[in-house]
Amino acid sequence: MKKILVVLVAAALSWASVAIAQDQPVRSIVNVTGDLYRFRENNHYGVFLVTDEGIILADPISHDNAQWLKGQLAERFGVPVKYVIYSHDHADHTSGGEVFADTATFVAHENAAPKIAASGHTPVPDITINGTYFLKLGKITVRLRSYWASSHSDNLLAMFFSSENTLFLVDLVGVKRLPYQDLQELDIKGAIQSLVYFNQLSYRKLVPGHGKIGREKDLIDHRDYLINLLLEGLKAKQAGLSLDQAKKSILLEEYKDWEGYDSWRELNIEGIYRIIDEKGLLEEFENKKIVFLLSTTNPKFPFKALAKGICGWARVEYEVNNKGQTRNVKLINSEPIGVFGPTTINAAKKYRYVPGFPGIGIKTLINYEIEGECKSPQVREHVED
Repeated sequence: MKKILVVLVAAALSWASVAIAQDQPVRSIVNVTGDLYRFRENNHYGVFLVTDEGIILADPISHDNAQWLKGQLAERFGVPVKYVIYSHDHADHTSGGEVFADTATFVAHENAAPKIAASGHTPVPDITINGTYFLKLGKITVRLRSYWASSHSDNLLAMFFSSENTLFLVDLVGVKRLPYQDLQELDIKGAIQSLVYFNQLSYRKLVPGHGKIGREKDLIDHRDYLINLLLEGLKAKQAGLSLDQAKKSILLEEYKDWEGYDSWRELNIEGIYRIIDEKGLLEEFENKKIVFLLSTTNPKFPFKALAKGICGWARVEYEVNNKGQTRNVKLINSEPIGVFGPTTINAAKKYRYVPGFPGIGIKTLINYEIEGECKSPQVREHVED
């Protein structure tokens, strides 16, 4: 049977923590589910998965914590750490990796590797990735995925522990908790689009790098908070409100029960005002150039093309209305001409975007390929006749 590959190519499409000032750090290990555990040092959290072949560990946090953790793992489980995965390059997550260098292979995003090497306090990653990578240890597979867009950094990795049906996301999501203070280092557009992408995964438990454990809905809620914060900030800017006026008018009351609401809401507004100015987002919004893709529909591979082993591509352009629906979908160009245009148009008509962000001139390219038989030809730039 032919394996059909239909590939969407579209324009895609934080968390710090509060340090605990005390002499003795708070440390603990708790079971998340099955063989997956979460460990803590103050307000930082990492995870590890125990297998018969060894342990897969994410984010050692600090040298002292790693030494403590290594002793705990040896005493409780009696198997070595085989892999250390860094969620990103920031020192409060990568420090301490050297403690496990005698047994472990180190994994990180390819953009994190040079930054980790420059830090001088952790081993250089042995495996670097960009995209999706399946890390295997015995019968266990952990799916690693770089974030869909730059968000908290340009080198974040998400970890899906399929055997435990759990997603580990660091410094991008919280469970009923506002983003940290004034959104330092946060790329708001990238963060929203990344969370939209991860919402397409199916899992039972969500484990963030800071704060309590949640579920799939908590990721959706956090995504919606960022969307509301951005939209309210843009509207306030559009209305000419000063920062002080915005702090008084942007209440986001549906989130008043979240951790950090009283202390961080105004700081979040400061952050979104700064980001809008720094990134020129008000101009983008007014020119209808900010959109967030929520869902797509796979196009049908034309039967005649499939039967003849013909591959190709088509690019379409359309508008997005305020409800997030596509309108006025038109074909820009395709290869071969007249083959893949109609199915691409029909699919794009069913795409859905985040409401509240109308867009014009949105372009999408879809490749049509048959594995082992043909790949789509090089994309042309001219407009379809």
